[in-house]
Amino acid sequence: MAPEFTLQIWDASLAAQDLDTWMHTLLQRLAAVELKYTSLSARVFGDIGIVYSAFWWKGTMDGQPFTDAGFMADVWSRLSGSWQVVARRSAPQQQVRQLQTT
Repeated sequence: MAPEFTLQIWDASLAAQDLDTWMHTLLQRLAAVELKYTSLSARVFGDIGIVYSAFWWKGTMDGQPFTDAGFMADVWSRLSGSWQVVARRSAPQQQVRQLQTT
């Protein structure tokens, strides 16, 4: 992951998380995580790549169990021949369902 990595939900209703914040969440708040990616599709545009995927995951956050699934897009950048993820946008199904009720 690139040092400038950011993670943001699809509609930007919450502030983007930088790499340090995201790693803190992973290491301190999440436990017993199972994660599965499906429907991977990648497009490369020179030194930029976009990877679209569906995901499913479950685990505990702050001791509370959760299960969710959704879609994400990862932006990759090639620098000096090496690829790194620089950004991720995710759309959990929970958020998509909220759209359907508004």
